[in-house]
Amino acid sequence: SRCRNPSRILAASGWPSLNNLPPADRLFADRIYLRDSLGTVIDAVAWGGTRHELPDRDLSLERIGPEPVNPGAANWTVCTAQGGSTPGCPNSVTATNEPAGAAGGLELIPPLLDRRSGPGAIHLRFVLTEPEVSWELLLFNLWGDLIRDFGGDSRGAGPRDLVWDGRDDQGEPAPPGAYIVWLETRSAVAGVARRLKSRLVLR
Repeated sequence: SRCRNPSRILAASGWPSLNNLPPADRLFADRIYLRDSLGTVIDAVAWGGTRHELPDRDLSLERIGPEPVNPGAANWTVCTAQGGSTPGCPNSVTATNEPAGAAGGLELIPPLLDRRSGPGAIHLRFVLTEPEVSWELLLFNLWGDLIRDFGGDSRGAGPRDLVWDGRDDQGEPAPPGAYIVWLETRSAVAGVARRLKSRLVLR
């Protein structure tokens, strides 16, 4: 007799590998995206070519912390565990962010804005310390497009508290996803004093 619920046997295959060589029209070969349970992209890293600082063969990657720790190394690094990285297990490499307010750290309150629950906003807080005299704050998406220019001032050292309501420079709602907040401070004598960045998520 014919089986009513036949099983299907599928051929096993390896995990897709990343391309190491970028095509002619861009500076990276592949992008790795991290999505939350709702499908919102909350982080990404470029791989291969000139847009990353990681070795590019036979390695496992890990996010080193909840937020990017500096502009150069982004938020990903090579796993140091002998067996590689395993989902659901503690990372082999971690990093601690500079506390907000200490030496002018950048603080986002809250770091996630969920517009499904109604209007809301994210406070962008930082402190300029001597000899810093001015600042500029920008918001980019993960593809490097400028979404919001918050401007800056030259009032010298002291706290700043800006508010972002989830809209771009044209006043339109920004699409759900992760965004990078970029802060640059300057001193009167040495020019650029510090560059800080942090990540926020919009739903």
